[in-house]
Amino acid sequence: MREIVMTDLQAGMRLDHFLERALREAHTGFIYKMLRKKNITLNGHKAHGNEKLEAGDVVRLYFAEETLEKFCEGAVPGVEAVPGRNRAVPVAYPRDSKHGAPGGEGSGRGGRERNEKVLTYPDFPSSVRILYEDEHVLLVSKPAGMLTQKAKPGDLSLNEYAIGHLIREGAITQRELQTVRPSVCNRLDRNTSGIVAIGKTVRGLQALSALFRDRTVSKHYQALVCGEVKSSQRIDGWLIKDARTNTVRILSREEKGAQRIRTSYTPEQAVCLTMTCMGAAGKGAFGGADGADAQSRRLVLTLLDVDLLTGRSHQIRAHLASAGHPVAGDPKYGDAGVNAYLARRFSVRRQLLHAGRLTFPVMDSPLEKLSGRTITAPLPADFRSVMEEG
Repeated sequence: MREIVMTDLQAGMRLDHFLERALREAHTGFIYKMLRKKNITLNGHKAHGNEKLEAGDVVRLYFAEETLEKFCEGAVPGVEAVPGRNRAVPVAYPRDSKHGAPGGEGSGRGGRERNEKVLTYPDFPSSVRILYEDEHVLLVSKPAGMLTQKAKPGDLSLNEYAIGHLIREGAITQRELQTVRPSVCNRLDRNTSGIVAIGKTVRGLQALSALFRDRTVSKHYQALVCGEVKSSQRIDGWLIKDARTNTVRILSREEKGAQRIRTSYTPEQAVCLTMTCMGAAGKGAFGGADGADAQSRRLVLTLLDVDLLTGRSHQIRAHLASAGHPVAGDPKYGDAGVNAYLARRFSVRRQLLHAGRLTFPVMDSPLEKLSGRTITAPLPADFRSVMEEG
């Protein structure tokens, strides 16, 4: 018999979800059969699987040692053997694309593949800035160029860095990782910088996810856009996505498959630069190193505070471009001539879009420490280099 005492990390998780991760080589049908036969109990009583776990709850597994070894690949996470043994579970980040991380991507309910090629989760690099942390949540500023979550199994993303950080600070153990997966709650494009919220515990993850899903947390972005914007605007439209090219189009009226979008923005600061371009070639093409045939023109950029009233893929970038103010540096929706100039003069090679501010509503546990607070992330260096020049 094995006994598992739930911790604050697992509080809020459904019993059946916990068992599917703990007994990751067992089929779902087998788990429910064991619940019906009381071979798995909760606090000494028969359980159905839909119960919400609380810290201190006791799950008992009345299995033979060999059965546990088989279903848990040699270890039951967070379990003390009564009696018996329990081997250490390696904390692993899969390098081989055909393998999934424990309890994460690549794992199914009816038999999970083992991790054969693994690496330890790395801690945050110096480019990631921790903005806020308590026992349930972690808020960080993600740099441009870093994935928020893995696009494919072999990727290394902010999510893996966050797990490595939590392991090293003792917020989660190697065995608890088998059943509890700290995770990001809001996604940013790879080349968009700014605030990402991470749930450390099940309750923290659930509460944060509900905030973002219900749009009760206010999200503001900073965008450096082409052209002079003199007044605040609220623009409406429809967005339709092309999955083949991973781009979107903005429409003035509804079409089949389109989603309604609303974007509000306020100008904060204008930046005036002198842009050198090729007079003969036109369209923002640049001259060579000798400056032959080069002409100069005034380039005005405006820093906007953008309130995302709806949250759709590429909404800010495409919507602002449709309004005549593409985000500077944006390779998909931007001005090619401006982008080339910024790359040459400031080494800017991404859209200058930054998720800079989250404002939280009044909240109860487990997010009471964030209740009514505003968390900000300073503008990154590439933003500042352009703005200070102007």
